[in-house]
Amino acid sequence: SPKGHSPTPLQAAAEPPESASYEDLVEGLSEGVIAVDTSMRVTVFNQSAEKISELSRTLILGRPISDFFNRDARLIEMLKKTLSEGKLFAEYEEKLHRRFSGPVPVGITTSQIFDAGGVPSGAAAVIKDLSGIKSLEAGTLRNERLAYIGTFAANLAHEIKNPLSGIRGAAQLLMKKIKDESLSDYTAIIIREADHLNRIVNEMLDFAR
Repeated sequence: SPKGHSPTPLQAAAEPPESASYEDLVEGLSEGVIAVDTSMRVTVFNQSAEKISELSRTLILGRPISDFFNRDARLIEMLKKTLSEGKLFAEYEEKLHRRFSGPVPVGITTSQIFDAGGVPSGAAAVIKDLSGIKSLEAGTLRNERLAYIGTFAANLAHEIKNPLSGIRGAAQLLMKKIKDESLSDYTAIIIREADHLNRIVNEMLDFAR
């Protein structure tokens, strides 16, 4: 702003104080951020990275990343390729091993880090916890399978009920025509078993609904 004039609120908002550094932004991210230098030593490990990996930054900062992620060869390989070849990975799905709990599904995105002179000085990986998404996908898949089973059961029940009604009706007609009581016993068995099958089919329809 011109000399003697205080900045307007808009100008003040556009010029953040020095304390609002990029570290504050990285700490506020919901995704985990892990950065390494050219020696593959950890330089950045934000709170979300601590939460996802169950590792303390005081334990890992300044140390080789392989000391703590030795079971996550793909993560280390991606960081190395990003660092040495400039190869970037976007939303690469992988399993990340945690210190205390079981592996968690994550999406990994990598980028290069450059110094003030534009020389590559490290690599960073942004790690997104996909466990919630995977759980939702599994629930959706389960619901789709149940819907398919219900539709299949309903169609099958209707296919059985139609000929079953014909069999029962034919047995009733035979019972009226047959004079021999010993033969009538057989038609009675047909009718009784048809009714039994019909009850099973109705239970199948209830399940489908």
